[in-house]
Amino acid sequence: MNISIDILAERLKKYHFVQYCGKSSEPILESARLLHRYMDKFEPQYLYIGIAEDIERLNREFNMKYVTVICCGVPDTFDTIGEGCNFYYVDRNADFGMFYNDVEDVFSYYNRWELKLKNLCSTMGSLQQMLDVSDEIFPYPISLVDGAERTIAYSRDKECDDAVWQYIKEGYIRTEYLLRDNIHSKDILHQRAPKQLYTTASNRYVMLQPVIVQRHTVAFVSLMMIEAGTKVFTRGTEQLLMVLTREITSRLEADEFYGLAMGEAVEFFLADLIGKKKMEIDTILDRANFLNLDIYKKWRIFCICYENAEMAGIKRREIMEATKRRFPKCIGCFHEGNAVFFEEYTDMYEDEEDMVFQNWLKKEKLLSGISIQFFSLFEAADYYEQAKTAIRLGREIDPNKKMYDYKDYIVQHGLEQYGQKGVLQQKLHPVVLRILELYGEDHYMIKTVTMWLKCERHISAAAKLLHVHRNTMLYRIEGLIDKLGYDFSEQAERLQIMYSLEIVDYIKNVKKEKVMREHIIE
Repeated sequence: MNISIDILAERLKKYHFVQYCGKSSEPILESARLLHRYMDKFEPQYLYIGIAEDIERLNREFNMKYVTVICCGVPDTFDTIGEGCNFYYVDRNADFGMFYNDVEDVFSYYNRWELKLKNLCSTMGSLQQMLDVSDEIFPYPISLVDGAERTIAYSRDKECDDAVWQYIKEGYIRTEYLLRDNIHSKDILHQRAPKQLYTTASNRYVMLQPVIVQRHTVAFVSLMMIEAGTKVFTRGTEQLLMVLTREITSRLEADEFYGLAMGEAVEFFLADLIGKKKMEIDTILDRANFLNLDIYKKWRIFCICYENAEMAGIKRREIMEATKRRFPKCIGCFHEGNAVFFEEYTDMYEDEEDMVFQNWLKKEKLLSGISIQFFSLFEAADYYEQAKTAIRLGREIDPNKKMYDYKDYIVQHGLEQYGQKGVLQQKLHPVVLRILELYGEDHYMIKTVTMWLKCERHISAAAKLLHVHRNTMLYRIEGLIDKLGYDFSEQAERLQIMYSLEIVDYIKNVKKEKVMREHIIE
């Protein structure tokens, strides 16, 4: 196992390592070698240990740049030591033979640990076993949790007075207690190296590192400082945690990580689909077959997000459970801070249950967007965008609603993609332009005629939806027909008028602009 001077210095504190020059303390050292006066070649992957007299002579005769050297004793002059050499020295009174043997023992100690980890990987040993053989390496409690913050494994022989450690041992650490903490998984989601964070829930430091497999963060390895206060982890401990994380990652790759837990595997697969991850068709079919999912059937997507984006990620578990109660056959994942659910599409709707679900959304300050049905999971990314678009347009057009169905906003989305205000205004039907001239764009008559046409000119139905008396509705429509000199009898032309009224609604309520241009003559 390659280790660094930092690790050596921590294991051999009694020798009091001192760095004179150089800047490299990366874990690049394979083993220790005895530096003697007959040497004529140096390699950067080895740690050379010698006495002051030999080091001074060899540095004068050979280029020791990029070589890491430990001197047992202090040279009389440092001038001969090249700047490119990583040079350390220890106490002059140290026994050279004992020091050299102690360094060899440190390399052997960590090599045995790494060999145990690799054997567990090759024999498909459990993740718990990997932490068990690491207990003596780390003096701190270790935990391994998955993306849903469920405990996969933890140090069985380590005790800690911290409340968070008790939750870890119980198997699920995302509790209301931790929600008040200042540490969230997203803070280290894409970190390749360990990151130390101070947790207000524990009043101590923790060190975390994601386990990233196939560009997915599938789990988090963490060390917990035993002592409360401001004590931090050493660089050597950081490097050792990187080694452990690397071997855990190898173990998950060997086991096709999505097979570790079926529920997590589904989440990763769906996240790949809606995240537009490039995958071969055969790969998608293979993973779907592994998860027993039918690619080719009717689906629709529910996207659930918070009214306030800053709350994203809170109560994820509750969102998942409540949605699955309403749609028991759905499968879901979390992506971009949204909860995304795939449901097998059916033409059967239960209004009563929908109202219960909408009331729950309102209570939790959530919004839901629903895509139209689609016929293959290969198309999932496009329909996820539909569900998000439904929320975005729905909040502008129908701010009092909590569930937004994309089918209600198809025209508005098409208009949005079509062009800007100036272009859209050119598409208004002459009848609509005449109504705007007669009443103005903010007059209630615009909404009246729109609803009347949507109800296929049924007076009573339109009056009910507008919450006005039938006679009032009849009076308005007869007055409009009389002023226009047009009776709306042609079906094809009515469709064009309705489309133009949708353009008016889009410009006013989504773009928040005036429909009619103001001509200014200088």
